[in-house]
Amino acid sequence: KGDRILVTVVKWVGGKRQLLKALDPLLPERIGIYCEPFVGGGAMLFHLQPEQAYVNDVNAELINLYEVIRDDVDGLLRELSAFTNDRECFYAVRDWDRDPESYAQISRVRRAARIVYLNKTCYNGLFRVNSAGEFNTPFGRYKNPGIVDEEGLRAVHRYFARADLRFFCGDYAQVLDLLPSGAFAYLDPPYDPVSDTANFTGYAKSGFGREEQVRLRECCDKLTARGVRFMLSNSACTGSSSSAGGRMARGSRPRSLFRRLALAIDVLPYFLRMASRLFSRCSRFSSLWGSGSSKES
Repeated sequence: KGDRILVTVVKWVGGKRQLLKALDPLLPERIGIYCEPFVGGGAMLFHLQPEQAYVNDVNAELINLYEVIRDDVDGLLRELSAFTNDRECFYAVRDWDRDPESYAQISRVRRAARIVYLNKTCYNGLFRVNSAGEFNTPFGRYKNPGIVDEEGLRAVHRYFARADLRFFCGDYAQVLDLLPSGAFAYLDPPYDPVSDTANFTGYAKSGFGREEQVRLRECCDKLTARGVRFMLSNSACTGSSSSAGGRMARGSRPRSLFRRLALAIDVLPYFLRMASRLFSRCSRFSSLWGSGSSKES
């Protein structure tokens, strides 16, 4: 039985927590073996809470965090309680990885606590590394970032403890090769950029360029040939595309429609905020105009 309070442990670029209602109807009715080779923040994993899953990400710090939550959540909570929400502490902890030899000596639990702390307190919760693999997002200046979420971490620990989860940190294609016929994979790679400026793949120093997008599509062809169902989310792309024909939920919705739906929902909050600001400004102007008219009369 799923845990109601199970939520993502870290904020992640491209996370799908806000899109789960739109994605739900596209999922298979029954899922046996589940695979998420680009797990990131794990919104879909924590939403489905499968009993058997292959979980992968190229980000070693992220996978280490999940393994520590499974193996030593008490130690993680103790380490997190030592951090403070100020610039001095933030930049001192952020700089731990500037000395690779020293950083290699830090325990797995402390490294996991570092990632949670930086994610909670950095600007916009953006996990970003430079070409050397060093975390380089600045301090976020949040009043109450909730560094120690004991209830949430213990809920994730309970799920990890009861389920049969295999964690991997490597090439997504190698993990997909392990899946038997009938398994289901949710593929949520770093998005193919819709423009030259919208090109964030900095969650790992290796990046994820167009060649990787093409290789992923080839992996999808292989999954279909082996009888492995999958669902792929990506940005809406221009030009012609013969997407790999993965068997999506109930197998009746075109992938292009799904992509457009996901993109539309992604940008909807932006337009709602703009409309709200415009309405607020119009209301203030109307109030001022009415007040001025009353004085004149």
